Amino acid sequence: MRITRQEVREAEHYLWGQGLVEPSFTPDEDEDPDLLSMPRLTARGIDCVEMGLRVSEFNNRAQGGAATHTYNVHNPKGSVIGGSHGTVRQTNNFGFDAAQVGHLLQLATLIRQMAPVLNLPAEEEAELLDGVRELETAASDAPADQGVLRRATDRVMLALTSASEVTGGLSLLIQQGHEIANAVFGG
Repeated sequence: MRITRQEVREAEHYLWGQGLVEPSFTPDEDEDPDLLSMPRLTARGIDCVEMGLRVSEFNNRAQGGAATHTYNVHNPKGSVIGGSHGTVRQTNNFGFDAAQVGHLLQLATLIRQMAPVLNLPAEEEAELLDGVRELETAASDAPADQGVLRRATDRVMLALTSASEVTGGLSLLIQQGHEIANAVFGG
């Protein structure tokens, strides 16, 4: 099955609209300004790929935390914009509460203490504890980096919610994780 140019263009525009890709060049005035041609992944696009999620899953996951609003202005006419690329991208994050970051360390400690009694298969327990180490490192950094913290928290929550066997202890950790994530990232 062959993909048409129109289908490629539609996919580019969809991914661009989701903030996952951006043009790698600015089209000349005689070129189609809607043509992304050779798009490159944004930081958000890289996160989506590294998490191995479908775009819709990634977007649904992202909506669970702090609201993020991205504004794109392409090829503005009559505007003064620094640089020669002719594109402005501004992202505003709302809801992040750095004062609550200590709760993520408490969650990581609780998971570390409970991991041996969750009876997870060795591979799942190892993935969970790797995520806990990543979360501990991210939460200990000063100042806290919201993006790194969010990815580490999401990794831990994914490990918890993907467990092959659900126990009361696991359910408690999942509930605590959601409550703490909502307190830190907004919800």
